[in-house]
Amino acid sequence: MGGIFSKKSSSPKSAPVSEQDQAILQLKTQRDKIKQMIKRKEKCMEKERLLAKKLLQDGRKDRALLLLKKKRYQENMIDQTLKNVRKKSKGWFKIWSMQKFNNESWRD
Repeated sequence: MGGIFSKKSSSPKSAPVSEQDQAILQLKTQRDKIKQMIKRKEKCMEKERLLAKKLLQDGRKDRALLLLKKKRYQENMIDQTLKNVRKKSKGWFKIWSMQKFNNESWRD
């Protein structure tokens, strides 16, 4: 009964999200998406490697070589992508360390 006449509590307002927090979140989501893409590519490359092996046994050497070239190209793309992820991780760390330094300087 008291629920009808009681004052409804308003939902707590969330703190405003800073641009740095948004940038960090963006970097993390990009990193996670890239890692997922790499896992998918590695699975696909493994299937293609097995298919190339089967094609080689069936005497279709040209098709097997084509699949192996594709695999090598994809491996190079993954390596480049991982280099980019490392660069972005370094950028994220720089942003995080600057943010931490700024927070500490305001406290002092």
